[in-house]
Amino acid sequence: MSVVVGLWIGVGVKRWRREAYAVGVVMIGEVVLENGLKLIFARPRPPAFFGADPASFSFPSGHALASMCFYGVVAILAARHASTRGRSAATWMAAGLVIVLVGVSRIYIGMHYPSDVLAGYLIGLAWLGALRATGAYLPPMEHSVRTVAVAP
Repeated sequence: MSVVVGLWIGVGVKRWRREAYAVGVVMIGEVVLENGLKLIFARPRPPAFFGADPASFSFPSGHALASMCFYGVVAILAARHASTRGRSAATWMAAGLVIVLVGVSRIYIGMHYPSDVLAGYLIGLAWLGALRATGAYLPPMEHSVRTVAVAP
C-alpha cells in the first residue's frame, strides 16, 4: 500500500518524484526481504493472545520490518527538507516513536516473540543503510546552512 501511495504522489507532484521512487524502492525491497526470510526461517508463531493465529510465519516481524523501512525512509527524506535542526530532530523522534510502538504492539498482542521484532528492526535498518551507503536512492544528507549576507 505504501508503495502505491508513494508512487502516486511522485507521479502527481513532479518535485517529489525522486522521493517517491526512494519510498517505492525501499518498500519493494522490504516485501522481498520479509517474505524471503519468513520462508527461509519458517519459525512458527507464539500462541496469540487475541484472536486466531495468522497462517504466516513469525520470524522476522513483518510489521517491525515494514515500519522501520517506511518510517525510516520518510524520516530520512523529511529531515533532508527540514528547515531547522529542531524540526529534523522532531521528525526523527516521531518516526522512532512510531517504529517502537509498532514493535511493542506486536509483542503485546502475542503475534511475535521479542526476537522477531528485534530482527525486523535490524533487517530494516540494514536495508536502509545498504541503500544509503550505495547512494542509489538514499544519498547522504546534504545539510546546507542558511547564511545571511551582511552588508559592510
